[in-house]
Amino acid sequence: MSLRDVATEANVNLGLIHRYIGSKEDLLARVLAVRPGPEHFPSDPAGIVTQMLRFEPDVVQYIRVFVQANLDGYDVRRLQPSMPILTAVAKELRQHFPGADADVRTVLLASMIFGWHSVGHAYLKTLRRSSLSSDELAAAIAPAIEGFLAAPPAGD
Repeated sequence: MSLRDVATEANVNLGLIHRYIGSKEDLLARVLAVRPGPEHFPSDPAGIVTQMLRFEPDVVQYIRVFVQANLDGYDVRRLQPSMPILTAVAKELRQHFPGADADVRTVLLASMIFGWHSVGHAYLKTLRRSSLSSDELAAAIAPAIEGFLAAPPAGD
């Protein structure tokens, strides 16, 4: 989508966007800067997963913009220097797993959840399962993610 398309859709003059915001990348950076998210996460891994699966629509929309910007080749780390959702999840998981293990699990969990919010519902429609409630979806997904977040057996 071009800035001209954005201006047309928003019913504003393209010059105003250039004057007050700047480039398309500047607009994207401002959208990502809004960063809606939960005030805090539960302290247990299963609670974190449940909360992430049930994000409010504004958080899901932010996730979709973030994922699309990343897929479009933007340097999202430069556009959004801090990532509150990722930081909050890492903080909680570090209480349950050693540093590097917690961080890798955080990234994998965020990737799974962000992917879920980006394409999961479209795939459910394809399989004619779009009528599943949030509770049914959480119940179906939670065991796999909880297994992923389980502590490794002693001696490993």
